[in-house]
Amino acid sequence: MARQERRSARLVRHALRRVPTSVRGGSVLAAIAFLLIGLLSPIAAVAGDGAATTGRHVLEQAAEVYRNGAMDEAARLLDPLVADPGALDPDAALTARHLRGLVARRRGELELAAAMFRGILAERPDLTRVRLDLAHTLFLLEEDEGARHHFELVRSASGDPVVSQVINGFVREMDKRRRWSASAFVSLAPSSNINQGTSSDVITVAGLPFVIDDSSRAKSGIGLAAGGAIGLRHTLAPDIDLEVDLRGLARRYREDDFNYAKAAASIGPRIHFERGNAALILFAERHWSADEALSFAAGVRAEARVKLAPTLTSTTVANCFATRHDGDWQGIDLTDRDGHACSLDLVLDQALSSDSFARLTIGGEESWSEAPYREYGERMIGIGGYKELPFGITLFAEARARHRQYDLANSLTGTVREDRVLEGDIQVTKRDLEIFGAAPQLRLSVARRHSNIDIYDYTSHGVEVTFTRGF
Repeated sequence: MARQERRSARLVRHALRRVPTSVRGGSVLAAIAFLLIGLLSPIAAVAGDGAATTGRHVLEQAAEVYRNGAMDEAARLLDPLVADPGALDPDAALTARHLRGLVARRRGELELAAAMFRGILAERPDLTRVRLDLAHTLFLLEEDEGARHHFELVRSASGDPVVSQVINGFVREMDKRRRWSASAFVSLAPSSNINQGTSSDVITVAGLPFVIDDSSRAKSGIGLAAGGAIGLRHTLAPDIDLEVDLRGLARRYREDDFNYAKAAASIGPRIHFERGNAALILFAERHWSADEALSFAAGVRAEARVKLAPTLTSTTVANCFATRHDGDWQGIDLTDRDGHACSLDLVLDQALSSDSFARLTIGGEESWSEAPYREYGERMIGIGGYKELPFGITLFAEARARHRQYDLANSLTGTVREDRVLEGDIQVTKRDLEIFGAAPQLRLSVARRHSNIDIYDYTSHGVEVTFTRGF
């Protein structure tokens, strides 16, 4: 524990050396530096307003012995106050809990410290100081996914370059010590339209009505979704890593015709710089549908995450890839769907505070195919937001609109196809309900496609329950 604290202190000192001398003397710098190594007093002042109670007096004593380094005595004074918060006014009770977390961290009781800080943030997610203490504690526990999550929220919301420097030091330290990562999930996946089938019973072609085959109509069901990922990182230079990523996803349903699976692999260098990072990645994907090989895709992806302004971050992703389909999928030759596509997406995240941000997404895609009538251009725009609420609830909501215009008339209907898609997602995380180091997350999704060719209309609703360590 002491060695980890000394390492944290070295990270802070290293960040100080990289900050211009004119900035180093600022009060914000001193605050953030001492904050991250746990040497400041708790979040709220304990001095009273002339009506101090016995509980407040004990809290003042505990704060004093904490500053003097007597952690066991501080814990002895604080435990009754934490157990009986009614002995203090609400602000002082919050201070007692925060101080007890700081004491626990200094004593090496890292799990207890993290639980204390999480409990406070469940009620008061706006307390940036507590969020930093939680991030630092998770860093010491080597729970890097959670530490990154909270460090990133603070870094994005802070307009101070010193805060970013200090947090960047912790992030790079996590990158160095964790050269591989692995994750997996299993969840139920109910959907009102697992095959993205049409809701129409009859379509009109050349003025004649045709009844839609049952297999092409929307099917509801409950599936089982499972997936996993393995990531490897190798240092090529001080600020350049080679990253390898392997991923898999499978969805299984009662009817095999709706089963889907994907395997993906990628490799490429990532360079880190003061305001962000960028990568150039080669990737390949294999898709299966109805338990048969469906397609293979391979291409190149360029991505960059850059802090454009003190509280504004951009993520840009450009993809170009080619797709080849199986020539005998369920007895059907799909090679006329072969082709290639390029896409560009830009995500702008504007931090509003350390517990909230707003998101704007814009993007586009161009697709070319062996069958010219399948070629299209698509444009997309989306808005979203993240907010941590009291009662340990986190909300992330996003809505997107897509417009896809095909180039040539559909061979069946003689009409140039045009689609408009509206999509929405809501994720709800219960961050104060920890199960084996992860918090439960509920995702609700809805999609509605309006097409000028009825058979391509569909509506879908989905629900997924997973667990996340980034909370």
